[in-house]
Amino acid sequence: MHPNLMEKMAWLRHDELLRGAEQARLARSMRPRPRAGGGLWRGVKAAVGNRMVATGWRLLEAGLPHTR
Repeated sequence: MHPNLMEKMAWLRHDELLRGAEQARLARSMRPRPRAGGGLWRGVKAAVGNRMVATGWRLLEAGLPHTR
């Protein structure tokens, strides 16, 4: 085999190994997928609920009457 061809094949293999290693690293660093029955919506609901509670406390502290 010609030396230039061997060198090019080695570079291609090296690049392929680097891409594989980067994909493996990204896969390990990704957050786990959400389980059924929650996931993203549970986080959104919790954030909205926390915001509503904080707003309610501010209204009470401002002297507004408590309503249901």
